[in-house]
Amino acid sequence: MRSRAQSVHFSYRELTSSTYHAIKLLMEESAKRDGAPGLQRKDWAYGMYLGWRALVMDRIPPTIFHLDDRAIEALLAGRPPLAQ
Repeated sequence: MRSRAQSVHFSYRELTSSTYHAIKLLMEESAKRDGAPGLQRKDWAYGMYLGWRALVMDRIPPTIFHLDDRAIEALLAGRPPLAQ
């Protein structure tokens, strides 16, 4: 059987926005759950963050990356987003 691999392209902004909103949702869900289910959602959110960093960190200007990185880190830590 032949594979029909297709190339899919996302812009940095699309990928970052999607990641931010997915992490936000997971963190909101984790706050509603006690014990292991809540911790599991935090772990998933952190895994998404690490995946996002691996995909984008060396591919865009550092100043842009660092602003978005700090915003996502604040979200993971439960702090309000930093002023930009």
